[in-house]
Amino acid sequence: MDVPPAVFEHMARGSGWISDEETWKALMATFPTTMTAYAQQIREGAAKRKAEGHRFMLLFAVREERVQLVTL
Repeated sequence: MDVPPAVFEHMARGSGWISDEETWKALMATFPTTMTAYAQQIREGAAKRKAEGHRFMLLFAVREERVQLVTL
């Protein structure tokens, strides 16, 4: 499932949404309400990678064929 382009852009700007609640709330406001559970899965997956010591994460949008490297 792809997130809307505006949401992808917001996520690609930085990784604050992974651990900062205020940043997460701002990002959640841009997600369609039908994607709330998916948004939480994305955040949990990113937080898990960060906790495991990974320094980077790839975001990708299949439909638009876009890739973004995010520093964790």
